[in-house]
Amino acid sequence: MYGLWSKTTTIPLILNPLGTSSDSLLLLLQDWSSPSSRMNELSGESAKIIELNVGGKKYQTTLNTLTKDTGSWLGRQFMQTESPEMSPSTDYSDKEQSSAMLLVSDGSYFIDRDGNLFRYVLEFLRNGKLLLPENFTEHEALCEEAKFYGSKALLEELQARMSLQVQSTLRPTSSDRNSESSAYENLDGKNSEPGHITIGYRGSFAFGRNGQAEVNFRKLNRILVCGRASLCREVFRETLNESRDPDRGGGNRYTSRMFLKHSSLEQAFDMLAEKGFRLITSCASTASYGYTDPIRSGSENEENKWNHYNEFIFYRD
Repeated sequence: MYGLWSKTTTIPLILNPLGTSSDSLLLLLQDWSSPSSRMNELSGESAKIIELNVGGKKYQTTLNTLTKDTGSWLGRQFMQTESPEMSPSTDYSDKEQSSAMLLVSDGSYFIDRDGNLFRYVLEFLRNGKLLLPENFTEHEALCEEAKFYGSKALLEELQARMSLQVQSTLRPTSSDRNSESSAYENLDGKNSEPGHITIGYRGSFAFGRNGQAEVNFRKLNRILVCGRASLCREVFRETLNESRDPDRGGGNRYTSRMFLKHSSLEQAFDMLAEKGFRLITSCASTASYGYTDPIRSGSENEENKWNHYNEFIFYRD
């Protein structure tokens, strides 16, 4: 048999001086030109698409990805299911866990596990990297999934990250120390931002029964606070009531819907002075002494006569 090589192909031209049958020659040509049938089978198996239903969430991947970690539960299960001739002998633990995976009528495999966390397991099988979002908080739950799927590499990576997080929380950073020191400085009124705070109140005098009393004491209904929310919180702290402010939450906003939980005007002034604020101006409305209401009782009439409103504006450099 003689072979002649063409410039455009690697298939030899076979001459038949010994009188070999044409069928035999055709088989020889087919065996020479086509890849191995076994190679085709193996490549087809590795590229086979597998549909998974993990806890109600659908996933699609290849058999090659699922069997990449041959020591994992997924690798052993799918090697046994899809390629039984290549799978190792199944141990008792796999037999116990095999009940968690069922073949559904649509051809997909149902796995009774957390479907949301399975995406991280599958991504780790694909590229060998653990990619978690910054606000991820389910490390312990993902550890349980890694234990179930038998991925030792994923479990080790998770445990290493969790230990680093614990160490970082126990060790105070420089920013934490700076914020702590600034908090103490703010309590003393030092190193604080400048701004205005307005204190207002509507008051009268408390009269006795029938509008007569031996001593008429000051009567304040409510002390109102206006200004930047962060400044008001710094000054009045736990005595500040923000329940009537619909936009409470942001510190840089200005509001006029806060008030104090007490009615002591001098206490509010002392707290402002402790934080470095000074009075720059004030205004007041006079009492409406000529007003009378015949329907109201004597004490109510007297209190309405002496109703007045005052405002005090404080500023800190």
